[in-house]
Amino acid sequence: MVIHLTNEIVCVEKCNGYTVATLMGKKQLIMECSLEIVEKHLPANTFARVHKGFLVNIAKIIEIVIKKNSQTIILTNGRTIPLAKRKKRHLLNKLRRDSIIV
Repeated sequence: MVIHLTNEIVCVEKCNGYTVATLMGKKQLIMECSLEIVEKHLPANTFARVHKGFLVNIAKIIEIVIKKNSQTIILTNGRTIPLAKRKKRHLLNKLRRDSIIV
């Protein structure tokens, strides 16, 4: 599997037995493979697993919202996706390491 134009991918998610990549401009690419396989073919320095069903392009994150009972990520396309508690530290460390947040 070769995935081109990774900078166009906003997020990738599991969806009813398929994997769906949402691209800039709200286009979608539907794949008949697991999220884990797609994750292995995307650059680890650009994408992060933020939930069991979601990968995000870290350059497309606008905001991370942390409330008492929930954590979400707002992306450049306006989409809000969940951030798993156990994935928060890894994501924040990755953003700091890449100098995206201070």
